[in-house]
Amino acid sequence: MELFKSRRVWIAVAISVLFLVWFFAQFDVRDMWGNLGKADYKLLIPAVCAYFVAVLFRSIRWQYLMAPVKKLSVRRLYPVVVVGYMANNILPIRLGELVRSYYLGERERVSKVSTLATIAVERVFDGLTLLFFAAVVSFSLPLASFLEELSSDLGIHWLIIVLVTSLPFLVSAAIMTFAACLPSQFQVV
Repeated sequence: MELFKSRRVWIAVAISVLFLVWFFAQFDVRDMWGNLGKADYKLLIPAVCAYFVAVLFRSIRWQYLMAPVKKLSVRRLYPVVVVGYMANNILPIRLGELVRSYYLGERERVSKVSTLATIAVERVFDGLTLLFFAAVVSFSLPLASFLEELSSDLGIHWLIIVLVTSLPFLVSAAIMTFAACLPSQFQVV
């Protein structure tokens, strides 16, 4: 497979291995085994089921995002999403997204750039969803006092802090909205 002939992939794998070695050097293995022995593995079954259901919904979402590029079934996308998330767990800096794009491009003969663009749109949607939930949760947290303290420490009004931290997601949402409303101006490669 061409993916494993790439020097960048091997550099990423080497970095991952170095971090794993560093990670395992930081804690007591006996303590880890002791804690694993105390774990309630009955909870693993619903957790694994929830994971695969979540991957199913992500595959359905990706099917809608991929529709303008190529009509693909959820059955074809599901294993690609699983491979991408597995690679995210192994490789650093979310390189699994590139693996997912490459794998789908090779498997289904679609543009890897277009596939990567749909993944970028997914990440923007994920960010907007996180912002929404953060906004909802913020009503029940003492966020105002935190923002006031941060505002006084930085010497910036709290509203500016909120706007600046939200700006990347809001700009991305605006670009996607314009792209959806004016598709001829935003052609996918």
